[in-house]
Amino acid sequence: MDGIAGCSADFSSTLAKVWNQCKRCDALDRMLQHHFDSNKNPYESVLVLIRQSPDYSLSRPNGLSFTIIKQFASWISYRRANYKHCLTEEVKREAFQVASRQRNKTISKNIIDVYLLKDYKQLFVKSLNDNLQLHMYKEVCEWSMMLDLESEFGISDFIVPLIFQDKLTVVDEFLKKNRTHHLELIKFLDNILSQRSISNFIDHLIIDLKIENIKHASLPKLSQTKPLCKLLKRFASIHNIPPDSMPNLTLRNGIGTVNFLIRKRYYDRSLSKEAFRELVKDACGSRREVMIHLVNRLDEEGDPTEALICARLFSVPSSDMPPSVRALDENGWREDNLAISDELVEERLDHSDEYHKFPLQLSSIFIIDTEAAFSSLIDSSIDGATTIGIDLEWKPTMVAPTGELALLQLAKEDKVFLIDVLSLANSHHLWGQFANAFLNNHDILKIGFAMGADSTMLAQCFPIDFAFRMSGLGFLDLSSLWNKLVKDYNFEFPYEANETCSSCSLSQLVALCIGKPLNKREQFSNWETRPLRLTQRVYAALDAYCLIEVYQVIKRLCAERNIPLDDIIQDMMTRTEQGKAKKSKKDKKSKEAMKHRSVPTEAKKMKLVCEPSLAMLATILRRHGVDTILAELHDIADIAVSENRIALSSSWPFKTISEQLPKDKCYLVRSCASSDQYREVLRQLYIIVKPEDILSRCQDCNSDHVTMINKKTVEDWFLQKGKSKAENCVPAGFSDNELTDSEEDDYFTLVTSDCTPNAIENGTKFYPTTMTGVPIRLDLVAEEQIKLASLISLCEKCGRVFWQAETK
Repeated sequence: MDGIAGCSADFSSTLAKVWNQCKRCDALDRMLQHHFDSNKNPYESVLVLIRQSPDYSLSRPNGLSFTIIKQFASWISYRRANYKHCLTEEVKREAFQVASRQRNKTISKNIIDVYLLKDYKQLFVKSLNDNLQLHMYKEVCEWSMMLDLESEFGISDFIVPLIFQDKLTVVDEFLKKNRTHHLELIKFLDNILSQRSISNFIDHLIIDLKIENIKHASLPKLSQTKPLCKLLKRFASIHNIPPDSMPNLTLRNGIGTVNFLIRKRYYDRSLSKEAFRELVKDACGSRREVMIHLVNRLDEEGDPTEALICARLFSVPSSDMPPSVRALDENGWREDNLAISDELVEERLDHSDEYHKFPLQLSSIFIIDTEAAFSSLIDSSIDGATTIGIDLEWKPTMVAPTGELALLQLAKEDKVFLIDVLSLANSHHLWGQFANAFLNNHDILKIGFAMGADSTMLAQCFPIDFAFRMSGLGFLDLSSLWNKLVKDYNFEFPYEANETCSSCSLSQLVALCIGKPLNKREQFSNWETRPLRLTQRVYAALDAYCLIEVYQVIKRLCAERNIPLDDIIQDMMTRTEQGKAKKSKKDKKSKEAMKHRSVPTEAKKMKLVCEPSLAMLATILRRHGVDTILAELHDIADIAVSENRIALSSSWPFKTISEQLPKDKCYLVRSCASSDQYREVLRQLYIIVKPEDILSRCQDCNSDHVTMINKKTVEDWFLQKGKSKAENCVPAGFSDNELTDSEEDDYFTLVTSDCTPNAIENGTKFYPTTMTGVPIRLDLVAEEQIKLASLISLCEKCGRVFWQAETK
């Protein structure tokens, strides 16, 4: 190659001069074409030209070196067979050196493609390991991804060092592509939490791994418990890691939640007995250590009877009980004595006379939990009301993502409607009617308090998009009105502030207007339990109704003091509407994509491409017949354009992707849970899924070469093959921790096995094959589950089988 370098020096100089004069032009293209044609080994000469380019070390995105490799890629694509002999191992090694010594990823990827480096990727493992010895963690990480060499490296090679160097973006990109590595990392980080001295463990780890260039700001993320837990939760959230993979974090979360609930129950006095028991049951789960911790903490708070009740609830053995609790148990204390215990506890907690009470009869509270009742409520325009108090309730979570919306309360002067969102979640058509009749109706004044959190919850959990409808015209936020009246009009309320309430809370505003605060002890309860307890129903009703009461007091006082309340409210609504208009411009690409989809598209005609963090969403979309592929971040834009697909992205990669695509080719997925993401995508892109679309596409390989098979056929396979036990029957399109009980009953997937077409020849069990000769994956399937199936599909391309259970 030295000889070639000498011959090319003059040409490189001439080429650089032409480039400086006209950059990319016809003359430059002709020079390169002639140079390629005249060389016996153009593969070698191109590498020399790239190295001799003046911008080679500068790694410019559209420089001369980039132009050379792009032109050569086009030229060699029609002549590859003629020059196959020139692509020797030596040339491949040199190509790797040329690509790896500059930082333009586009040039590197072009060299990888042109020189077929992936086909001979094992040649470069030693070079990458040598670079690791030089502490080039980021570079090795990126090259392992480009060459598909991730399996050659463990997390200690560069992932852990990159975390110490605070290069989490690089780590995220690597982990999104390699599930085995992020499971390994999660377990590694979770194991750190089990160490007696985390800081000492980290110090030894740095020495053992010989990590250099550590950012001191990143050390607390690994050496201190809280930042480490936060880092673990971050990785788990981004990569959809189930809690079972993080036993130490889950244990700490459970203990932390128990401590939090005990503080609210016994110190803040803001949690009822029933709510406390519901939530500690959730917090403990099946973790024995958390159960024992709960019993001990209750005993420490001087409530051994409650400790014994919980001990019996969780079957805590007597040997693990504190002495006072064990004595109660041995003396035969029965739950018949519970009233005595409750009196002692409630003496400390119950001060109901000090709180504002629900002023209406209980018969004025109506539960809306059927489609008929919901439809009737909508048809009546919310019972003809012009002013409505609106509030929402959902199950509180201390360590997990926010739960689903459970209850929506609407209050008018003489009635309160509690809409059971959980029961009506699938009534999409009614929610659309509800939005038009109520939320979009500017003639109905909707009164709320601090409505930002409610807007977020609605956006995440509702089957239609309400995020931009919970403010502006038709909506009045009492917290904002309160602030404006006090600030601009020196407004005085009829009662003094309550010292027990937070200064800016709804309870404080109720105390200022009515004289007594709200009792918030049911706020922090499990709103997903059905049926709701009476105290929950009354609390929920009052939370919405008090908004009407407060508004009436403010309205009366403003009239008495000649304060133009109507003008103030109209000005607040108008300003909010204008603010939303400005905000929408910042997100115009995503919004415009929605507007361009005014015509519905059938699922089978829609084509999407997802970035790696949306892998679970892609599976669900395929299940419903949508052509959906996964691609790396750097390939998404090219695929979207070349295959006429819409790119779906989560928050952090969206800016990068959207800058490369037209506004109607990119959509930002805002929801967190994959099931919510699916509903959001259908809604915003106006995709229509028909019954015949279900299971019409393979959820694994995205092939539409799918055959519907009957139950008898599968049962015959089992008769020939013999029964096998299911080790992981997770419903298709879901992860273990996402399933509700009903979803777990409704959907199943057949998991892949390692059976091969020649299994029969080897004398092993019978394995049927598809029409294309691919083994059908049966090894991990329980025969009894097939009996529940109403619809079964077989992918002829990969042999995967999916089914849907019969609905009762």
